[in-house]
Amino acid sequence: AARAINWMSSLPKAYGLVCFMATWISTQTLISGEYEKRERLRVFGSGGGEIAARGMPDDGNGVYARDLTYVDWFVVNTCKRIRENNLEHAVFLLPAGIATGLWFPYTTSAVFFGYTVGRSMYTYGYLREEADMHPMRMAGSFTLNLASVSMMLLLPCAAMRMYGYRIVKLLR
Repeated sequence: AARAINWMSSLPKAYGLVCFMATWISTQTLISGEYEKRERLRVFGSGGGEIAARGMPDDGNGVYARDLTYVDWFVVNTCKRIRENNLEHAVFLLPAGIATGLWFPYTTSAVFFGYTVGRSMYTYGYLREEADMHPMRMAGSFTLNLASVSMMLLLPCAAMRMYGYRIVKLLR
């Protein structure tokens, strides 16, 4: 136990910020799942649970969706796409950020912050009437992809730092 505490005390003080931002991203991901669940319940009603008990829940394109209005079908599928996009980004960004945050805590936190802002803009824009072409969604998509590319660039820098190479002092 003393050894574990010793190891933890060697973490950069700013690593707490990385952990906070990672928690924020995880919370956004959970909220998108809960929002999708709430919309499914609204659209399919209490019978949605019975549908799920008989097998794979209807994702808005199956036999149970045939009776939906276009608006309900659109909302269910939009929520599904938002949640899936959120998961696709978080699965890469969180582990990569937790690793790069050990060497570049401020830069990683900035990337995480950009991601959370972009995620909020993307979700807001995607839920609007013109969904795909909404300016907030487009700006959010750009910000999300910029955060992912930034993290891809940070990973080799962190690997080099791990082996003792100095990259750029500005990243620290």
